[in-house]
Amino acid sequence: PNRFFGDLAWGLATAGIATLRYDKREVVTDIPPEERTLETLYFSDGVAALERTTEISGADSSAVFVIGHSQGGRCAFEIARRYGAVEGVSALDSPVRKPLEAEEDHFRALLEIDGSVPPNFEQVVDHYRTQKKEFHHQSEDENSSQVFLNSMWNYDQFETAASLSVPVFIYQMGLELRAPIHKRSQWDDVTTDDRDKIIQRPAL
Repeated sequence: PNRFFGDLAWGLATAGIATLRYDKREVVTDIPPEERTLETLYFSDGVAALERTTEISGADSSAVFVIGHSQGGRCAFEIARRYGAVEGVSALDSPVRKPLEAEEDHFRALLEIDGSVPPNFEQVVDHYRTQKKEFHHQSEDENSSQVFLNSMWNYDQFETAASLSVPVFIYQMGLELRAPIHKRSQWDDVTTDDRDKIIQRPAL
């Protein structure tokens, strides 16, 4: 249903580049809450998808790239690291903030229209504050949501990107609220000008 993935695939096809797209596991099957981690939602299936590229008729399996959008972009570095035999990684609008790391201004920027916020804005913010407090003061008996959040917090995309020896391409829109400008400088610490490329589009 994400048309721009199709547009991207057809665009690459015009340059003779084959593309394998796949639905996330949660789209086609139920995943128990206690098993919802980056491993089951992204990493293992991403590696499996890369392994399937060797079966694409006429494709050069020695020239494989990983492209991910949003959380898929964030996880693309670990998928590439695990598979190993990739030529490059591209992360499109990868979130820089981790879950529950944002402050209330994130929701205001997300929900504000013409200077106004929805009537339930304060309830949304209060719920977020409660989630944040519970997560940072979690007990040893993790609930299902903590399992997922812990998985997200324990993964460092910057550290993983820095460990790769292949070119990295970072593309971010100016209005990507999960990647505020003041936090994007972290990419400068893990990329090199002679190998990697960062493109930001403030107008988008």
